[in-house]
Amino acid sequence: MKKLLLVAFVIFLAASTTGVAQEKIAPRTEYTVSLSENVVKLAPGETKQLTVSILKSKLYAKSKATLGLSSSLPDGITVTFEPAEGMFESSVASIAAASTVPVGEYQFILKTTVNHKIKGSIVKVVVGSGGVKEAVTVN
Repeated sequence: MKKLLLVAFVIFLAASTTGVAQEKIAPRTEYTVSLSENVVKLAPGETKQLTVSILKSKLYAKSKATLGLSSSLPDGITVTFEPAEGMFESSVASIAAASTVPVGEYQFILKTTVNHKIKGSIVKVVVGSGGVKEAVTVN
């Protein structure tokens, strides 16, 4: 009987912790920003999308968010957001490298503003031709 209760308890514990790990828990204060990836690999002339997710606390739930850049981009790399401003939980950042961009590694800071609070996320762009080497994630 004790073994049966122990097995039932272990199964319950495993099921309850698995469910919690999959849920997105709102922050207690302010907001959090997460990116689908911190390193974007492009060939010259290519465009890729990056998802920017914003999880707001109850206090910030009805606040508009604005996305932009707080650093300059190298020549030939462009970043656009859809949407760039408004009441959203996620946005798509399109990162494009012109065909003239030299092979190399570049960085920019993605700026998120909610309720006059600003947070930055570093994004590394690796421009390569054909076989782009594996890049190290920047946090």
